[in-house]
Amino acid sequence: MFEKNAAPLLHLAGIVVNIVKTEYEGQVKQLLTVLEKEHTDAIVVAGGDGTLLETVTGMMRKRNNQKFCQAVPVGVIPLGQQNRFATLLFGEDPNQVKFIMNASMAIIKSVIKPVDVLEIKAEDGKNTYAMSGLQLGVYNDAETRKTKYWYFGPLKSYWTYLRTAMKKWPPAVTLNVEYVPSSADLTIKKVVASSEKKQVKKWSLFNFLYKSKMPDLSYVEEYEIEDKDWIQEQMSTIELTVTSSTYQTDNLGASILDIGIGPALPEKSSVIKEGWSRAKHRRLKLGSQENNHLKAYKLKLSPEIEEGEELWYNVDGEAFEARPIEISIIKKQLQMFHPPESVISYI
Repeated sequence: MFEKNAAPLLHLAGIVVNIVKTEYEGQVKQLLTVLEKEHTDAIVVAGGDGTLLETVTGMMRKRNNQKFCQAVPVGVIPLGQQNRFATLLFGEDPNQVKFIMNASMAIIKSVIKPVDVLEIKAEDGKNTYAMSGLQLGVYNDAETRKTKYWYFGPLKSYWTYLRTAMKKWPPAVTLNVEYVPSSADLTIKKVVASSEKKQVKKWSLFNFLYKSKMPDLSYVEEYEIEDKDWIQEQMSTIELTVTSSTYQTDNLGASILDIGIGPALPEKSSVIKEGWSRAKHRRLKLGSQENNHLKAYKLKLSPEIEEGEELWYNVDGEAFEARPIEISIIKKQLQMFHPPESVISYI
């Protein structure tokens, strides 16, 4: 689809395109470790949310990520099974060819805007960077299991939710949660980007005596958070979602986390009805309208998992084992090609 519908437009616009086809998961992140901004004008991701996740994570894990992300804009051409972020950018279009062409024209017109990135810190230090959001709970688990019921054909999604209602009830998850509410009065400070702190350490008295130039550093804005700013709770819910408020239609102009919390004791019929609705109508917004919402600057999640059970996060369509994590927003970190009139509003 890329070579047939997108590449010709880019070539006609005089853009030189070097195509790199990935063969295995994680290859994009490996490629970006050796890619330098001096040899790259832009990166075009031809794929779905998962490929975009790998690309953004690879860019953010680079040693000089701040300079690289500011110098190299990213374009998205929707070719995956799930294209939620591209749909947020360009709007829904059932005609895939038109969808791809609109995305290609955004790259050609070169309207570039900064976007926020969700930073998901893990205990092992391998951070993940997402564009759309995180989800866990009964609906995510059902979507993961539906491939097992392939013999039901197009009805497999509906059977999955019926099967869910036959299992242990309620299908709630217990979470230990800590968050800094958006109502907290925080001050902002500028700090050296974490990826460039090593450069400061390398610059020493020896460099000074021999008049070596201090490396140019990039700074990022961070909130000053104290222990008293955190609120601790334990909650039981069938679903939890985390997105950036930037991507909400009711965005009030602040880059904060929007946390959706489902009920703890739902009726079986309501879960089946909601699941069937999601199977029939793919939604842009994660979660349900009935979920409670809270706004926060930062969030720490620590799920309680019984022995022998498994729990998974869905991050931009990719599955990650549920472990303790910390989620925050890095404001305006990535340069993205946009349509002239973007669906997403920014501060």
